[in-house]
Amino acid sequence: MDLEDDGMLDAEIMETNVFRLKQVLGLMNVEDKSILMMKYQDDLSIKEICDVMEKTESAVKMKILRAKERFLKIYQENYSRSG
Repeated sequence: MDLEDDGMLDAEIMETNVFRLKQVLGLMNVEDKSILMMKYQDDLSIKEICDVMEKTESAVKMKILRAKERFLKIYQENYSRSG
């Protein structure tokens, strides 16, 4: 395998990962999806998310944690090797 083949393989893996990410996000409830998108896609700080959601910092941190846990659960249910 040469470097060009390796680059093509990396692109295929990334495309698969993006597809799976979109699939899982599509299965999530709106609030979970929104908070994860603000944090990871829009790169908002916790403070900025607090302002948008009109919630306290601790509430936002807990919502992010729970949304990540639900994301992982959905991902594992749909893409685990044993399932």
